[in-house]
Amino acid sequence: MTIEELAHLTKHTWNAQKNYALLNIMKNSIRYRNVKFLDFTNKFSYGKEQCFSAISLQIDTDNYFVGYRGTESNFVDWKEDLNL
Repeated sequence: MTIEELAHLTKHTWNAQKNYALLNIMKNSIRYRNVKFLDFTNKFSYGKEQCFSAISLQIDTDNYFVGYRGTESNFVDWKEDLNL
């Protein structure tokens, strides 16, 4: 996935306009323009009290990055933390 292909993922974020702007800045920068977005997952369930997001990036031929997000600032996430 390219940064342009991921732009639609910013629609439901807490600051969609700024997140989209950040992706565009990255797309045009020397440092980040060749980064490849390999996979993204976003799992959210009120019933299971679950919230999880992860992304994997290919920086260059030999270097990869995996990032993940857990708790946000909503009730389900706080309840998930308390259940742990």
